[in-house]
Amino acid sequence: MAGKNNRARLRAAVKKSGMTNKAVAAYLGVSPRTLRAWLADPADVSARPCPLMAALAMEAAEKLGDGNVSEGIRLALKGVK
Repeated sequence: MAGKNNRARLRAAVKKSGMTNKAVAAYLGVSPRTLRAWLADPADVSARPCPLMAALAMEAAEKLGDGNVSEGIRLALKGVK
């Protein structure tokens, strides 16, 4: 059940970021295929449970960037703030 909530949280953060799945996957340190599996509909055979850390990482980037996820990621990778 928690995996569904994590999936929804991650989907919302990815959508809000405006970033490509490839860029989000790179930020999270996973392959684009893994990210797609986390975002997939749970009924899809390729779907995998979405870990809480993925949703939290994107949400933290949004907070760091004052609502701008991609800016937060840029700052996080730069080690600023």
